Amino acid sequence: MKPMMKLHLLSREGMRAANRGDHDNALFALHQALLLTRGICAPLHEAKVLCNISLVLLMKGENIASHDHLCQALPLVENHAGSDNSLYRRIFEQLDQAA
Repeated sequence: MKPMMKLHLLSREGMRAANRGDHDNALFALHQALLLTRGICAPLHEAKVLCNISLVLLMKGENIASHDHLCQALPLVENHAGSDNSLYRRIFEQLDQAA
């Protein structure tokens, strides 16, 4: 399977598990996706996965860990897409929730 297809499937399955309340499986799938993004050097996809992990951590009430993941995502977006985009704004919105 091509890496981007696998990334899409892992991310989708992770968020589906999160929506079912299955946070442990969600985090497992999303961490697999994160490793994949790093392996194929896809920084914007990495930032998106970090945001999704952050959301799941917020659902679990782990605000500090959520905040840490967002802080990792922010420079990836800034360095590769600038600050005038929806992903950058989404990170800032989530930072407020995680604070």
